[in-house]
Amino acid sequence: MPDRGHAAAAHPGRPEAVAFARRPGTFALVIDGVIGAILHRLTPPEGRQFNGHAAFSAGADLLLTSKVVADTSDGRIGVWDTATYPRIGD
Repeated sequence: MPDRGHAAAAHPGRPEAVAFARRPGTFALVIDGVIGAILHRLTPPEGRQFNGHAAFSAGADLLLTSKVVADTSDGRIGVWDTATYPRIGD
């Protein structure tokens, strides 16, 4: 990782994990668990920060990330499509 890590979430059906920067973090890395390659880099929207934790949905098709609005510390849940990890909403 390019900076200190906080926590990671393991995909329940694929050999990959999403590792988060130490909070308040501005990146998360999807890592191939077999070869260690970085598959995707996730970045929260402008003005938001990851809180270092996430969980996969029951069907593992979504990644749900905890994050905050940087100025107010209001909590948000980010929603990411696990096919190729685009952010699809809050």
